Amino acid sequence: MKNLRFYLGFVALAAGLAFSGCDKDDDAKPVVFPEKKEVVVSAGESTVISFDATSQWTLTSSAIWCKIEDGSEKVSSLQGKAGRAEVKIHISDEARDSNTAELTLKMNNESKVIYVITRPAKALVFKVFNADKTQELGEGNPFVQLYDGSGKFVVVTEIDWKVETTANIDFSQTVAGGKPNVEVVVSPALGANVELRKNGWDSQLVFKNIGGETVKVVPVRYDGMPESVIEFSHRGNELEVVEFTYEGDKYKDGSANVDGPFKFNVAARDDKYTHVYIEYFEEMNDAGEYEFENYVLAEDECWFTVTDDKKGGFVLSTQENMGKLRNGFLMVFPTSVYDKVKNNFEKSVFSTTEGINKNYEQYIAVIVKQAANPAMASGFTVTDQEGTPLFDENGEELELTSYRDGSDKSDEEIIELFGTTNVHILSLPLGTAYDYIVAAPKGFTGYYVTADIVQGWAGVELVESDDIKTVTITGIGEQTKGEKSLQINVFDPENADAPFAVLLIERY
Repeated sequence: MKNLRFYLGFVALAAGLAFSGCDKDDDAKPVVFPEKKEVVVSAGESTVISFDATSQWTLTSSAIWCKIEDGSEKVSSLQGKAGRAEVKIHISDEARDSNTAELTLKMNNESKVIYVITRPAKALVFKVFNADKTQELGEGNPFVQLYDGSGKFVVVTEIDWKVETTANIDFSQTVAGGKPNVEVVVSPALGANVELRKNGWDSQLVFKNIGGETVKVVPVRYDGMPESVIEFSHRGNELEVVEFTYEGDKYKDGSANVDGPFKFNVAARDDKYTHVYIEYFEEMNDAGEYEFENYVLAEDECWFTVTDDKKGGFVLSTQENMGKLRNGFLMVFPTSVYDKVKNNFEKSVFSTTEGINKNYEQYIAVIVKQAANPAMASGFTVTDQEGTPLFDENGEELELTSYRDGSDKSDEEIIELFGTTNVHILSLPLGTAYDYIVAAPKGFTGYYVTADIVQGWAGVELVESDDIKTVTITGIGEQTKGEKSLQINVFDPENADAPFAVLLIERY
């Protein structure tokens, strides 16, 4: 019995030693990893990878968008036994910060990357369309920049973006960028560079992402300024009036006089333009309406002239004015427009009520005015009711004298007395009746005059006349006179703070 127990114990000990020896052999056995492979799988797709494992294993994915399928679940790590393994991998569209994932196999505390999965970079949407989105813009289908800035394009994209302003195209008055998935309508304008506005060119719209990288380039075509359009550097929507002094060497800039000549630039397609000199006169008709009379003048007959460098550079000057206020239009036409009207210019372009027909007003470069010579801008012209000059008892024509020239008073003192220095004296001999005296103030440019008798004579009054720019005086008989001069103040109703002129009548 004793020998049997000893035998069984020996067998158990031997078995234990044998088992222990087997475990040590497994741990000591080296693991063999498969060679690394690289595969490309698009987002939304799956693929099956395979490998041979020499031991129990764990497979781990490095990216959240690369998942290992475990039945109905998608996991980042999966375990398995030694032998041939086939594992299904699913690729999603998550986490666009990286498009490369590594599958790492671990056996017996050793690890190695056995697969590199590349997910192709997503082609983010960035499209540019015409205004109604019927055509995508790009190579072979450019955006057409319009002269008036009415052209539009539409941006549809999944990223933050901006479009660059260039010398050709200005985005300062429109939207020039946008956010992902927000449709944007862009209305670019032409750049301010006149030379680039005149004639056609090709350019590009350059779109960039938030990092400043170019993501889209769209060609641009500009066909040039329309042939019927002209631009002037000095005028906007309002007509420009340039008023020269009577000497012609200066012109008004606000309230100041600045040295002439007046310079400006013209822009027309291919520098094809024609300038025309026009003089005009304004008169008020019997109905109280303002009327124009216009005349085309040859350059050698015109009191204002320009030098033209044929590339749009103009220099405007005037001669000295020896007479009354004068007015003119300098018009500059695109040659294609001028050719259509030149044979019937006055009927096409002139208007008795507007001066220049509104259809052609856009071609007025400058309204030119020149102040009257002082000799013609003060005093009065006096006649009888028939327009005949007044005479004395000896048949000599009567002439007015300037109060200013015959007085020792200063201009300030004269203005304090009368409100103006434009004061003139008409001396009439006693013994001669002057039933009607028609006095027309020189240099008056308003619509009509009004007048008041400030110091009167018995029987003398003012009456209405057909000419609303004159004053008619009646009742001066052979011996009519007063203790003081007859004083008549003449006003421009639109500037009635002070008299325009004063007429003093005396008897001798």
